Amino acid sequence: MGPQPLFNDLEITDRLSIVADGQTWLTGYLDALGDDGFDGPSLLPDWKRRHVIAHIGYNARGLGRLVDWATTGIETPMYPSAQARATEIDEGAQASPCVLREFVAASAAELTAKWRVLPWEAWQATVRVVSGAEVPASATLWMRAKEVWIHTVDLGTGATFAEFPRAVLNQLLTDIPETPLTGPAAGVVRWATGRGADELETAPDFDPPAWM
Repeated sequence: MGPQPLFNDLEITDRLSIVADGQTWLTGYLDALGDDGFDGPSLLPDWKRRHVIAHIGYNARGLGRLVDWATTGIETPMYPSAQARATEIDEGAQASPCVLREFVAASAAELTAKWRVLPWEAWQATVRVVSGAEVPASATLWMRAKEVWIHTVDLGTGATFAEFPRAVLNQLLTDIPETPLTGPAAGVVRWATGRGADELETAPDFDPPAWM
């Protein structure tokens, strides 16, 4: 068996496809979630499902601003500030389920449309993320992939890390600080991202790394 693929080593078109598959996967879980379920708890502390859903939509909008930056060369921050980001999510989460469903779909479509017309050289243009780190615009693909795949699990409606594409799991494993935990990749990634030991045979007796 050859080396396992990493998301960031794939061609741009393949990365776009994985992001699109994640959006489709998310949509399936949202379609199965009744409107009353939006007020249920998510796997994230202090967030209902509606907060997670709003965050996914605003994440697409924020990444779209970074793609605009790469396209035009005009600095366009992902968010004006950390506080503005938090306020946006809190306020957006109050929208009706119908509005939130439409927002998640529309914002994802807008981001994809921007990626599709991004000139080849612009993929290597430098943009700055929320942490202040400078990255190539191509990094927005991995940023979005993580958001869509992980936050679908965070809805707490049955999605599992075992359903992730292998390239996504492998990339997450390289991102996670070294840990002595061993086991199935999906279980290790779920535990290491702070989503519990549900996909491990035995829960470890130590805490996961703080990294995301």
